[in-house]
Amino acid sequence: NDISGLIKSVLATGKLERPYLGVRYVSITDDYASANKLSVKRGAHVSTDEGSVVAGSPADKAGIKLGDIITKVDATSIDENNGLSTVLARLTVGQKVSLTVVRDGKPTTVTAVLSPAPM
Repeated sequence: NDISGLIKSVLATGKLERPYLGVRYVSITDDYASANKLSVKRGAHVSTDEGSVVAGSPADKAGIKLGDIITKVDATSIDENNGLSTVLARLTVGQKVSLTVVRDGKPTTVTAVLSPAPM
């Protein structure tokens, strides 16, 4: 299941393309959430220390900002069983996804269109 997006890509285009969002992040654990005083205990934290939003990427175009916490991709929660990169790998290039994001303690939803990962 974790590579289903890659298989779909090869079947549809003949190319091996990984879906790309364009964020670097830290997976949130209980300890990380406590140490950083976060309002949520699971998700992908685009933190100002370890994370970034790649300029011009799907995440950038969707309005993802440093400090945001991505908690869901479509209906799939980002947690210890479903890391952000694992969830994205199940999707396909060109797919439109709804991202649930916690910004300043408040949830919001943005839409991104996944692009091919740069080589």
